[in-house]
This record gives sequence, structure tokens and C-alpha cells, in this order.
Amino acid sequence: MKNTIYVVCPAYIKTGGTELLHQLVSELLLNGHNAYITYEDPREGAEYLNDAFRKYVSEYRCIKDIEDDKNNILIIPEISTPYIKRYYNINIYVWWLSVDNYFAYNKYYTAMNQWGYFQTAKEVLKHIVFRPGVKNVAVRNMKHIAMHLTQSEYARQFLASYGITSIEMLGDYVNEVYLSEAERNDNQKKENLVIYNPSKGKLLTEKIIKYCVNENYTFVPLQGMSNEEVLATMKKAKVYIDFGHHPGKDRMPREAAIMNCCIITSTYGAAENDIDIPIDSKYKFNGKNNSFPRIKETISELICNYDIHVKEFAEYRKKILGEKLEFKMQVKNIFG
Repeated sequence: MKNTIYVVCPAYIKTGGTELLHQLVSELLLNGHNAYITYEDPREGAEYLNDAFRKYVSEYRCIKDIEDDKNNILIIPEISTPYIKRYYNINIYVWWLSVDNYFAYNKYYTAMNQWGYFQTAKEVLKHIVFRPGVKNVAVRNMKHIAMHLTQSEYARQFLASYGITSIEMLGDYVNEVYLSEAERNDNQKKENLVIYNPSKGKLLTEKIIKYCVNENYTFVPLQGMSNEEVLATMKKAKVYIDFGHHPGKDRMPREAAIMNCCIITSTYGAAENDIDIPIDSKYKFNGKNNSFPRIKETISELICNYDIHVKEFAEYRKKILGEKLEFKMQVKNIFG
């Protein structure tokens, strides 16, 4: 009998992360695997396949349907690791779509607020994943995870720094609508717009906007818009700023980049390294008050001399445009 691959996912919710989980199932199916998106305890009789994801899958399973067999594989995003304690035989892969968000979904959230992300993570990995002789079902299963998959270099470094060696990179790619529009984007129609996601680094971004008042450009939040409206706004904008914490390799900076926006980010999370966001360090800022003058100066320079600076992001755009093919190759390498 053919083995089954279950990919755990929150039901119905549409985010970049849940879309990626469906994209993985779609790719596994294309490669001939018996794979299912597997929703977390949905209510009986309810429909939990979001309409936006029907292009990836036509059916689904639920947690209760998982067969705990040694020939099967269970892929769990890091936010759903509590499910590990339910299984003894199935091969468990944890897919780290984020580092930071892991803590918001488990009992170490309080410790995270007290110690910070990495110190808490150190305690989690030291005392739960590796601590020998702990008689606890959840711990025992965490110690026997078959593989850790990482969506970002940030996550890989995080796991490797605490001794985890069973790591494979499994990235993602931006929505097809951005890929198809990338070649048709016309820089001649660019306007003096600076766009941002107000749900990322909100307080810091608001301070920066106030600091840049009366400049010759307009800040536009990407909120309350349809996907089509976001795309249209990105095509018009010259600059995209993101001072969020970058828990993984976020999609919106990449979507803006291939719409030929110049990119400015914080130095937090995945933005700190030059693999996840490979842009010049002069476009990355720590967000402290003393960096505001340089941020303001950089935005003005990008707006005024856009045609010169946009060329500096060419390699970043090239990398983004190649991510879908890279994802396909990674899936084949890991799962066959």
C-alpha cells in the first residue's frame, strides 16, 4: 500500500503560510505522492477548504483521519507542534515557516515575553528537545522528529545554533499573480509613493512616517485592499518599507520587489541575514531613533533617483523569480 503524507494546516484561514502548506500538497500530488492537506480539528459537517486554495487541492483530511503508521509522514508547521504528542509511529517533519511565531502558540509565550525569543528558544531546545530521561510523551516524540524543514535561512541558523542537524531547506514562492505580472511592470508609471504593511512594525513605522512629514512623497498603507488593489499599488510605488520583526522569509517584501519597488527593511529576524533578504546593508536599519535621519534620507534618495537605485535590487528580483523552480527541486530532493 502506498504511504501517505499528511500536511497539517489551520482550517479555512487564508494567509501566506496556509497557502504555502497547500502549495506543498499540490506539488507532492504532482510528483505522484498520496498527500493530503489535513485540517486541525474542524467542526463536524463544516467546509474548511478555502475557495482560494481549490486550485491546489480538491479534497482534504482532518487530524482524526491520520494513520499513525511508520510508513507515513506527518508534516507539522511549527505553530502546531503540540500535535506531536499524539503519535508514536508516523515519521514527523516539523516545517519552520517562522521562528518567532512558534512561541505565540505554546506555553512558552510567557517566558518569551520575559526572556526574549532566542533565550526562550534556547531553553525550549535544551530542556525539551535534547534533555535525556524526561518521562513525557510530548518530549519523547519531540526528540524523535525525523526531520526539520526550514522556510528561511533565519530558521536554519536558529536550529543549527542549538545542535539540530537533521535540517533540510524547503522554501516557498510568491503568488503566481505577481510572477505573471513581473515581466509586464512598467517603471515609467511609477509615482512618489512609499508603501508599507501596517500590521508589521506598526509603532516604529508610525514614528518614521511622522518624522518624514512634509516630504515630496506619500505613505500608503496596504490595508483594506483586494489582492488586485495591492498589486496595482505596488506597481505604482517606488519604495516599500518593512520595519516588522520578519519571523520568516516574508512574502510582501518579495512581492513588492518584483513589482520593481526599492526595499527598505529593519534588521530583525530574517531581515538580518543576506540570504533571506539579499539587499545592500545600506537599505537595512535597526529602527532606533538615531537611525531616523538616515531612513528619511534614504527614502528621499530612492524617490528622487529611483531609476538609478532600482537597478541595485536586480539580483534580489532574479532570486525571487527563481524560487518556484527551487521549491519544486527541494520537494523532489526531500520526498522523491
